Amino acid sequence: MRSPPLHHSEPVDPTLLDWILHQVDRLLPFDPVVGVAIGGVLLLAAPAVLAALAVRHARRRAGRA
Repeated sequence: MRSPPLHHSEPVDPTLLDWILHQVDRLLPFDPVVGVAIGGVLLLAAPAVLAALAVRHARRRAGRA
């Protein structure tokens, strides 16, 4: 006896994708381009902040030695 496949042919579950997009639209009530821009800024800012903190920490340690 063969069992049905456990997943569908689409790369993403369409029901789940619709729900996620609806939630994002509800949380970010402005143009999607603005949401992408904010996400891009956060994506680039996080490593820059970590790098700045690492440099600051290294300079403080070098000053103590």
